[in-house]
Amino acid sequence: MTWNMLVHQPLFEHALAGHATVQAEPSLTAKIMAPFSPATSGRRGGSAIENKMVDFCFALWLNEGKPRQLEGDDKASSTDARLISATANQVWAQPPDAQSVNQTSYPPLQFAPIACNIETKISTAQQAGQLQLSVWTAAWYQRIIKLVPDGVAQHGIITLPLLHIVRHD
Repeated sequence: MTWNMLVHQPLFEHALAGHATVQAEPSLTAKIMAPFSPATSGRRGGSAIENKMVDFCFALWLNEGKPRQLEGDDKASSTDARLISATANQVWAQPPDAQSVNQTSYPPLQFAPIACNIETKISTAQQAGQLQLSVWTAAWYQRIIKLVPDGVAQHGIITLPLLHIVRHD
């Protein structure tokens, strides 16, 4: 287990203790799916930007991130069950290389919409953290634009909170 996980994961869990439907999900290995990889622009056309990952995401955590119905679950509301079902149906209706509610096919985040992206860095790598957050979030926006109806996308997508933690003191 990394230092990052030993320090930040317990802090996030404590901060979210009163919010059962929000999960701090480690996302160190969550890669951006090809259809959502941001590209540079230039005279000779664009090229895909190197895949950047972030350390954690806060995600809407209904049904432990699983796409099945909540039959027999007394804790789940009918609204939660409808939201889980609608999310799963939307994900499964996507092309095979885009079957996730987010920009990554990382299993814990496939059906759990990201609500906040988090990157942690030591002070000497501060700019690298900003780049990682920027690329990851640009991919998230590309994903969301393809999920929402055209009329909604024209009016703008909500702002996604970002958390850039530098140093530990």
